[in-house]
Amino acid sequence: MKQKTLPVLLATSLLASTLFVPTTFAANSLDITNNENSEAELTVEQSGFKDVPATHYAYDSIHYLHGLGYVSGKGNNLFAPNDQITRAEAAVMIANVTGYSASSSYTLKATDIPLSHYAYEALRALEQRQIMQGYDKKMRPNDLITRAEVSVLLSKSFNYAEPTRFHHFTDVNRDAWSYEYINKLAENGITSQQGANFMPIKQTTRAEFATFVARSLNDRFK
Repeated sequence: MKQKTLPVLLATSLLASTLFVPTTFAANSLDITNNENSEAELTVEQSGFKDVPATHYAYDSIHYLHGLGYVSGKGNNLFAPNDQITRAEAAVMIANVTGYSASSSYTLKATDIPLSHYAYEALRALEQRQIMQGYDKKMRPNDLITRAEVSVLLSKSFNYAEPTRFHHFTDVNRDAWSYEYINKLAENGITSQQGANFMPIKQTTRAEFATFVARSLNDRFK
């Protein structure tokens, strides 16, 4: 079993700020072991997510993260597991999990994130650590994230073990720009799709992202 620590860990409107609950960012990174958060398990009745039945593949992951306060719903007792996640939403969740904050002297370089944006502090923290960066000074907070892009975000956020072999995916060549990061997810059991399609250009859903993050925090979700 691989022990992981988090060294220092992606909203189209204000409504999106309810999708992942911002927390007060801690100055230091978090150390999370594989067993310490077992008390966070919830039932559907406790969480009230009517659209995440016990038979859903991400049921355990979603309720685990909800119990830790890292994710919330969209209102009306719905989690919307099939909705696609944006860069801003993912940034808030990753910042919540790691407790990262930017130094007071750091100025956000992205020019498309106003100070009033709900993900401003999360994006500032990830930009400073070069975990998430934009193009031409644009962070594109409302853009949806592909599974390939998520593999990069997660690999830069978590202290995964380095791969000891090449994992095969039918739709990801070894010379692909994201292969190194996808291979790292496969090595650490974050994705179980080696030997099959990884679907790198597919946009990531809230359920998929929750599953990846839960597996990164705790081996029992693999």
